[in-house]
Amino acid sequence: MNLKKISLFVILCGCIYGAFQFSEGRIDIQQVFDYIEALGFWAPVLYVGAYILISGFLVPSVVFKVFAGAAFGVVNGLIIASVAAAISSLIKFLLARYFFQDSFLKKIHENARLNAISHVIERDGWKMLIMLRNVPVVSGMFLNYICGVTKMRSFDFVTASFIGRLPQTFVLAYLGYLLGYTVGLEQSAGENIVAQWAMFGVGLMATLGACYYAFRLYKRVLAREEALELGV
Repeated sequence: MNLKKISLFVILCGCIYGAFQFSEGRIDIQQVFDYIEALGFWAPVLYVGAYILISGFLVPSVVFKVFAGAAFGVVNGLIIASVAAAISSLIKFLLARYFFQDSFLKKIHENARLNAISHVIERDGWKMLIMLRNVPVVSGMFLNYICGVTKMRSFDFVTASFIGRLPQTFVLAYLGYLLGYTVGLEQSAGENIVAQWAMFGVGLMATLGACYYAFRLYKRVLAREEALELGV
């Protein structure tokens, strides 16, 4: 996510929380989550299906990951959201590789940065992909397509994507869990909500630090790739 998306997301969370507070219980969101719990096995199945169909197109993947934390808890939400993201990414990866390779190759070759990224992924493989999953400079959805037109193996792609997303997915699932507790959806988060939010803040700062480090490493690698292309 870039800074603009992060700002919009924070504003959205504030508006949702404000709406719940202003409604004074008239919006019975608890019934919605009770219904999700009553679905049992089918709740995560439907979640994964919705994630695959509309994530990145109609609804940002960030919203799905926060929702997973609110609906399924931190650990289950992390697992379910990670699996959904992995399946969704693999589908886009395979579409690019077997159905739209020529179209995406043309788009990549027309953009110097995307072309450099594809060359780096081609050379460094899964290690570079793990780093790029934490760098908010390329759309995660388009990164799936870029990898699809390289020679990266499907197994390496899924594994690297799953691992690379874990830090941010954990933070977002935890955020959803805390938002659910704050508006009265969760009863097991503990009495000390301040401590819970403080722990979230520590996790968020650690994740942002990792993203910053990955971004600096990305710039260094990209500069090296551009220098190689220019023959410097």
